[in-house]
Amino acid sequence: MSVLSMTAYKNNQTHEKSYFGNMVINLPVAPVEVSRTKFASSGQVRSNCMLPHESLAWVAEQADSFEGKGFIISIAGPGDPLATPKETLETIGIIRQKYPEARFALRTLGMGGETYAQTLAEAGVEYVELVMDAVTVDTLEKIYMWIRPARKTLPMAKAAPIVFEEQRRAAAAFKQHNMTVCGSITLYPECNLDQVIPVCEVLKELGADAVAVHSAKEESDDAGVVSSIGDETIASLVLHAAELLPVINSLLVYQPEDGVGNGLPSCGNDYPSATKERPNVAVASSNGMDVDLHLGHATRILIYGPRGTDALPCLLETREAPEPGGGKGRWQSLSNVLGDCFVLLAASAGESPRKILGENGLRVMMVEDAIEGCVDVLYGGGKKGKCKK
Repeated sequence: MSVLSMTAYKNNQTHEKSYFGNMVINLPVAPVEVSRTKFASSGQVRSNCMLPHESLAWVAEQADSFEGKGFIISIAGPGDPLATPKETLETIGIIRQKYPEARFALRTLGMGGETYAQTLAEAGVEYVELVMDAVTVDTLEKIYMWIRPARKTLPMAKAAPIVFEEQRRAAAAFKQHNMTVCGSITLYPECNLDQVIPVCEVLKELGADAVAVHSAKEESDDAGVVSSIGDETIASLVLHAAELLPVINSLLVYQPEDGVGNGLPSCGNDYPSATKERPNVAVASSNGMDVDLHLGHATRILIYGPRGTDALPCLLETREAPEPGGGKGRWQSLSNVLGDCFVLLAASAGESPRKILGENGLRVMMVEDAIEGCVDVLYGGGKKGKCKK
């Protein structure tokens, strides 16, 4: 296992495109946070997640682009995959039905790891990235706003010892079941730069195979922008860590950068793509300009697609949606109405329609922004941004 170079870590970026020699598919299916740092945005992660059944289509889209190269599926957010083990295991099971050779990596704080280690290993999880930003209570209090062991928010003075113990037990259980365990240290300015060596020492004692050392993303809030850590400082800390453990990429490297601009969720390297059978985009809108309707309230659906004269995406027609009521039958009927669409944009949508439409080949993306910009991006133009998914 090689150590990434100092140059590769400059500006906390790396040009390495593989994780243990494999391409990575980032799968955002963890809806629940177990912790929140003082450096994180306050957005709700649940709205940025895929449902388990949506994951298969997403993986298929990504896997096709790798042209036979090996790949690992990363479940690294936006919440913690061990906070909702049922959903995590359901997702893995759905994917392995089509891709029995699929390999998985999880990024977790480790709570519940001992309990689920054997089940995860049997399901196909081979790599676990264990988030360990500090080994002292005082430092954790500087970094975290809250941590919720067993879904209950505790004062950091009480939560920290529980986290430390859970992480030790989890690491031992993961190793016992032949999983590769990698520590992950996020560097926070004026908080935990002195913790890199102590954390690596603990990780080595626990039998970890490697460690990732990376700087926190800059965040803007009412107090301003969190200051970044200098490149030379990061490089020096990486080299110190490498004296104890091989240094690798974090799974965070493979997550998309959030941006601004059009409102489309940034949940992977690509958005759903038009096909010959499904060339169009469906939109729930009250005014013809914005994606602003809950799917359940939409009585008409706008259809966008390439026009015949020059193939530029534009409004093609308006279709009547099935009348409200009728339960699951309504969404089955809507899937028939939109049988030539590869994605449906709505301000929000319930789990039942998302599941039924998804099973019928129609991806639902929750968006609140101008139609024109979102449609432009889906057809390969514009600037990708962030929103609800």
